[in-house]
Amino acid sequence: MTFRQATLEDCAVLARLNHELIQDEGHRNRMTVTELENRMRGWLSGEYCATIFEENGEVVGYALFREQPEDIYLRQLFVVRHRRSQGGLAVEPSSPPREDCETRQAQLR
Repeated sequence: MTFRQATLEDCAVLARLNHELIQDEGHRNRMTVTELENRMRGWLSGEYCATIFEENGEVVGYALFREQPEDIYLRQLFVVRHRRSQGGLAVEPSSPPREDCETRQAQLR
């Protein structure tokens, strides 16, 4: 399994996964996948970062978070249904270590 920092090009897949998360939680959020994609784009263009986890080219999970002065606020953590309850897995970065959110966000602006 590998991981990488999400980019704005990943918003569509993140939105589909977010929609699954909403369904799995039984949440009353009725946003469409398109609306979720727009919301995700806003978050990633703002103060949030996302890490995508992949195995054999398949996205199997993500974490959406915001770095704060004293800690990290984890907004969403999701693993696709067929990959849950399988124990710990070795994870290696598929790209160079990520820069901090603040630096990346400044480059997006």
